[in-house]
Amino acid sequence: MTFFLWISLFSAIFLFLLSSFLSATETALTAFSRPRIYRLAKKGNGRAKSIEQLTHKMNHVIGSILIGNNATNTLATFLATAVFTKIFDEWGFAVASGILTFFLLILEVMPKMYTITHADSLILKIAPLIRVFLKVLSPLMSLVSIVSERVLALFGSPTSQPEGWSSTLEELRSAIDLHGKEKLQKESVMLHSILDLSSVLVKEIMIHRSDVEMIDADQSIEKVYQQVLKSPYSRLPVWKGSPENIVGVIHIKTFLKEFVKASHSQKKLDIKKACVSPWFIPETTPLLYQMQAFRQKRHHLALVVDEYGAFCGIVTLEDILEEIVGEIDDEHDLKNSDIRRTKEHAYLVDGSVTVRDFNRQFGLEVPDEEASTLAGLVINESRDIPKVGQSFKFYGIEFKVLRREDNQLTLLRVKIPEAEDA
Repeated sequence: MTFFLWISLFSAIFLFLLSSFLSATETALTAFSRPRIYRLAKKGNGRAKSIEQLTHKMNHVIGSILIGNNATNTLATFLATAVFTKIFDEWGFAVASGILTFFLLILEVMPKMYTITHADSLILKIAPLIRVFLKVLSPLMSLVSIVSERVLALFGSPTSQPEGWSSTLEELRSAIDLHGKEKLQKESVMLHSILDLSSVLVKEIMIHRSDVEMIDADQSIEKVYQQVLKSPYSRLPVWKGSPENIVGVIHIKTFLKEFVKASHSQKKLDIKKACVSPWFIPETTPLLYQMQAFRQKRHHLALVVDEYGAFCGIVTLEDILEEIVGEIDDEHDLKNSDIRRTKEHAYLVDGSVTVRDFNRQFGLEVPDEEASTLAGLVINESRDIPKVGQSFKFYGIEFKVLRREDNQLTLLRVKIPEAEDA
């Protein structure tokens, strides 16, 4: 072999190896963990910072790597074919086709297989080399981008990403489902609940006014004292004249202090001294906003009103936290018996149980857009206020009305096919 053939052969080998490296780089750029690299960058890792900067122009980076990979493959194949043609004469093309096809497959597949399982470590090691390749190939990539955009424009195809093309929330949900599918099921439920806070409204989780314990400011202080002692709650709304006229919220600890102080001084206690001003919020307030408002105002209870300003119910900080972590009971809470199992796949359910809690407990996806409670769901779907004993089947679930008080469905029998109690 002549000196020219040796140079061509070694050049081809070098270009093939370079192509293999670029293939591994391409895979690493698409397979590395962005959260891990971001975390390392925040800790001061220089190479992680370099990779983090590249993620903001990933299309340009991948395009440059692909151009380099195709260029090296084409040039290497040309040189190798020339060498084989010189050595094997008319059989050179056939020999080159067979050998190079196998050789290229090995050099393309092998680095990708390795990189898939070592993407994070590899991307950190080759970060400086990637920047070098980008500086060399960026001018060519810019030229290719301009030509591509012009050609696509001729066919009326947009080259920019449409608004909302990639939903960050949906990506997060998918990542949670993917990584929490087997071992982190409880954590996954909590993380999904956090993401839902911005879309769930206060009216969907509030305690309805019919279930809210309140204090009549017109009754004697002794009666208020007796009611406070029996109450399991730390805060109670106070009304005067009519339950619609909420004049304040009483804090039990403050009231007891004022009551003892008034008893010692033998003065009549003014209930207003134990009250704070009522905080009214619209029922359409998102939970995420309301939780932030609770933190800013340092209040734990808000009064919910509808679009006409009528009192609807209350919401507390604990209610919002329970949307994330599930039911929180303390030594003063009444035992929760809203959902009781009767036999296989059949349950006695209080009508006030929210559709969200029902879905969470049984892993269902019953819509809650039109009604926030199960009683409301049955009324909405049946287009009537059912009588005791009536049965319905919605969304594959059987509902039977067991108890009704006035126009309110207070107890339902629910049968869920193949339900698994969470």
